[in-house]
Amino acid sequence: MVLMSSGFDMVRVCVMAVSLLAASALAARSAPDAKPADDGSSVPGAAPAAASAQQAARRPADSFDDAPAPLVERKPRSQQDKDHLEALSLFAAGRIEEQNEHLREALRLYQRALRFEPNSLPVIRQIIPLAFSLDRPNEAVRYALKAAELDPSDPLLLRQLGLHLAEAGQFEQALKLYQQARSRLEGNTKSASYLMLTMELGRLCFVTDHPREAADAFAVVMGALDRLDDYGLSDSQRKTFVGEEGRKNLNLFAETFLAAGRPDDALTAYDKLDAMRPNKALHAYQLARVSHQKKESQKALEQLQTYFDERGTIGGGAPYELLVKLLGETGQQGKIVERLDAIATAEPKNMPVRRVLATAALAAGDLDKAESLFKALLKEEPDEDVYQGLIKLYRQQKRYPELIKMLGDAVADGDAFDLVEDQVKDIAKDEKVVDSLAEAARKLVADKPGDLDYGDQTAMALLALQAKRFDLAAEFFELALKAKRDSAESLLETWGVGLLLAEQYDEAAKVFQRGIDDHPAAESSTTFHYYLATALAMAERTDEAIAVLRKAIAIPDAPPRLHARLAWVLYHAKRYEEAEKAYRDFLERFDSQYQSEELRVLLRDARLVLSNICVIQDRVPQAEEWLDQVLDEYPENVSAQNDLGYLWAEQGKNLDRALRMIQGAVAADPDNAAYRDSLGWVYYQFGRYEEAVEQLKKAVAGDDEPDGVILDHLGDAYQKLGQADAAREAREQAIRAFEREKDEPKAAKTRHKLEQAGE
Repeated sequence: MVLMSSGFDMVRVCVMAVSLLAASALAARSAPDAKPADDGSSVPGAAPAAASAQQAARRPADSFDDAPAPLVERKPRSQQDKDHLEALSLFAAGRIEEQNEHLREALRLYQRALRFEPNSLPVIRQIIPLAFSLDRPNEAVRYALKAAELDPSDPLLLRQLGLHLAEAGQFEQALKLYQQARSRLEGNTKSASYLMLTMELGRLCFVTDHPREAADAFAVVMGALDRLDDYGLSDSQRKTFVGEEGRKNLNLFAETFLAAGRPDDALTAYDKLDAMRPNKALHAYQLARVSHQKKESQKALEQLQTYFDERGTIGGGAPYELLVKLLGETGQQGKIVERLDAIATAEPKNMPVRRVLATAALAAGDLDKAESLFKALLKEEPDEDVYQGLIKLYRQQKRYPELIKMLGDAVADGDAFDLVEDQVKDIAKDEKVVDSLAEAARKLVADKPGDLDYGDQTAMALLALQAKRFDLAAEFFELALKAKRDSAESLLETWGVGLLLAEQYDEAAKVFQRGIDDHPAAESSTTFHYYLATALAMAERTDEAIAVLRKAIAIPDAPPRLHARLAWVLYHAKRYEEAEKAYRDFLERFDSQYQSEELRVLLRDARLVLSNICVIQDRVPQAEEWLDQVLDEYPENVSAQNDLGYLWAEQGKNLDRALRMIQGAVAADPDNAAYRDSLGWVYYQFGRYEEAVEQLKKAVAGDDEPDGVILDHLGDAYQKLGQADAAREAREQAIRAFEREKDEPKAAKTRHKLEQAGE
């Protein structure tokens, strides 16, 4: 793929030439000393019509009394004026390309135009339908969001975009759009649109864990429930607030009010619920929750007792957990097990109360009762509390055979092991416990050599991996593989990835190679190739990594990430020319595909790396072009904004735009040292040295081994402020950093600065 098609360049050149000619003609016509020539020409200083070209050519150059003077601007163009002209030029070029049905080229030109005038709605409105027509919906939505931010006057558009984002899981962006849409309807708060939008806004706030904002929205809706006729709701809209759906929403309101610390509003919602369908037991429990939040513990306890007396049937253990809290708050901790036991005895099939009772018994030190309850629950309906309770109990009692069996049961239960992950991490910190568990696991194998337990061995392997006991992990992964050969692929992948994350690259490579050798035709084969190449590359075995990837790429329907990984391996090895070719091949092969956002992200990252390669090779214009291409598709990508802004700052050009982009990057990721460095450096180029020092100090703060470039920049900024000692110290640190990074050219450059400052 080429950086910029010749068509792009030619169209832009032509359009800019026309623009400049028009501007020149306009300037000439408006010049105060312009007079018509004898032949009617309006060009000052033109030769008389009678003079031939040959005569003119024979005349000495200095024989003209009135040589044409270059046009001089009366008022130099500001950066804003220049940006406006560039935007016009690019936009006009885009229109020409679109008329010629070169849609991809047109889209990119429009996108470039927008970067010179980021708030131009006409340009954005040209981009959105064009992106959709090219079947690039994600790109279109990104620009539609920008349009909605600039002109939130279309609530329907905002709501549709919000729904799209919510369905895609981008709740924060959806929330922002809903808020904008509702703000446009503040003058018509009695409309159906306003009420429905407020309802959806509340739901979205609740989902995104903004309970206060959700409560504010739901309070508005709840206030409208007694006068729904005033809002002109359609029949389908009205169903949201009445009947079964209305009851569900009222319950959501109440839950939200409690989460937001608004118990009185929650009480109002609960009273409305009870009026719709009276239920004495349920309402008593709801009142108890409200009283508890109002810190009226004794009153809440009495209301909760009404719930129990009325044989309330709320699912789950919430009522019993509330009872535990209330008894504790009223100084009745000693009665917790007794009260729960009485309920469990009266309702032997009530599993939630038995779970809470088991946990309470464990907390009270009644370990026999707790174990008996947990074991019964483990057979009937195990959950997180059951596994965690038994693990905690066996660990307290140092019953290691039972503990490893419990961990093994969690592994065998599939997702259950994830539920006890925190406890596994805590156990892994205790070397003696890990050794004791390993011994217990070995004894289980010795006792039943022909009947290995997959769960026990896998649990021990995972625990050893967490403890970074790699030999121990290998021992038990091998046992697990023998115990359950049909799980070999997932076991090898888990084992290898664990080693890879622990930076045991050579050992990880062996495991992944085994996965390839043992399962050559499996769907996971390309996954093993991907991980194997990564491990080999990290172990500085570049040629082996390349060979693995070339073999994997030859597999039919090999995923794009293998092609991208090949380029990354070359880049990681600093084989930049080969890496550039591989990344370009990757782009050429896949850049026309827009259906997969995962692929688009790989392509975006490829362009970011290509830009960096160009910087390393001192090909700055091409580096800028790659970043421009990233921003074409991802206009809000802060990494590209920062990098492009930094390149401009290095050259002392486009500083206003560079500052805006870098400030946006810092606002998005204030802890990013590279972004802080860029901001400091653009301040330096503006001559704002105190602000530069402030940002550069933040960039190196808290880093035991700060980046040499940042330290070098800090030294330059201190030097400009006349703080010679601070400048010298920063530069000396920079030299040490460059030496540590084995970057002698940069170290030599900084040494030269020190020598000059010493003079």
